[in-house]
Amino acid sequence: MRQRRILGLPRLAVALLAILLAVAGAYVFAASNTVSSGGTVGEGESPSISGYTATAVTWTLDPASPDKVQKVAFTLTPVTAGSVVYGGSDNGTTVSWSNACVQSGLSGGSATETCTFGTEPTANGTTKLVVSAAN
Repeated sequence: MRQRRILGLPRLAVALLAILLAVAGAYVFAASNTVSSGGTVGEGESPSISGYTATAVTWTLDPASPDKVQKVAFTLTPVTAGSVVYGGSDNGTTVSWSNACVQSGLSGGSATETCTFGTEPTANGTTKLVVSAAN
C-alpha cells in the first residue's frame, strides 16, 4: 500500500483566506481625545471610532511558522514624527499588541507604521486590526 502525504496546504489556504478577509475590512480608526498639549490620543477599531485613519494594511506571516502573524504595516493619518503607535491583532475576544511600531515615509501628516509582534498571534484567529496611537 502506498501512503499519501498531505503537505498542510488546506491549513495554509485557510490561514491565508483569514488574512485576506482581515485585510479586506481593514479601514481602522482610533478614538481621539484632546489633551493639554493639543495632541491626539486614541485607541479603537473600525468602524465606530474616529480620529485616525489606517489604510493599505498588509499582514506578514512568519516565514518559519506561517500559521502566525509576524507583523502588520499600514498607512496612518494624522501622525507626526513624535507619534507613538501600536498595532493589535484582534481575535474577537482579546487583542495581541505589537511592540511600538516603526514609522517611515512621514509626509503631510501621514506615514507607514510597521508593527512587529513580540508574541505572534495566530493567523486564523486574526479577525481585525486594532490601532493605539498618541501624537
